[in-house]
Amino acid sequence: MSRQSNSCSHEVTHTHMHSANHVGLAVTDAAATASGSQSSHRSAKDSTHSMRAGNAWVGALLALVVCVFPAHSSAQFSPGTVTAHSDEIGSSCSLLDDADKIITVYVFTHVAPSFGLGAVRFRLVSSTGFSATYSSEVIPYVHTGNTQDGLNVAFGTCLSGDILVATVSYIGHGTSTSCSYLTVTGHPQSYFPPNIDVMDCEFYWLPASTDGPLNVNPAGGQCSPWCVVAVNQATWGAVKALYR
Repeated sequence: MSRQSNSCSHEVTHTHMHSANHVGLAVTDAAATASGSQSSHRSAKDSTHSMRAGNAWVGALLALVVCVFPAHSSAQFSPGTVTAHSDEIGSSCSLLDDADKIITVYVFTHVAPSFGLGAVRFRLVSSTGFSATYSSEVIPYVHTGNTQDGLNVAFGTCLSGDILVATVSYIGHGTSTSCSYLTVTGHPQSYFPPNIDVMDCEFYWLPASTDGPLNVNPAGGQCSPWCVVAVNQATWGAVKALYR
């Protein structure tokens, strides 16, 4: 994997990390001094290491919006994808808008084994024909913006595996057309348009993609869910026959 960065983003990222760490140390030591207790002072110093790590990633988030010329990286392999699902474990890629109800969409970052990510930038968009109304969203990490206009998220540490980045609620009216969809795309200020941006654990930005769209009211043969493998009805009988 080859990575390149210009001076602007690299300096801003590490400048904010350095400043944030010192702010955390100052606040911690001030609290310890005010208490006048040696045990409190030791406790405050012990918390310094964890504060350093957390503040470093907050600094990385600040760098997302401060620097006009962010770090650009070129890579042959992206360590993760960002995808919209209709279930809480990030496995379903279709949903039904067939009645007046709340529709919940879960945006996951799927990070490849042995890799990790510290931040992500993306936008959740809908196709023509998706008629549900955006209602609200929950982002469990430090962030700026929102999924509809462009979201910047810093995880606060380096994470791997399946990461739930956003839970988005829509008010369904039962009127979305067959094969309309929701999908994750690049942030309006993406460093690699139209790709999604992900930051690795060394604070380098990499281009990423989505696994596929979240199909709404899928019709057989027209927009078959990309995450479902068709199973022949006779398959189970054939498998059992192998053990007779």
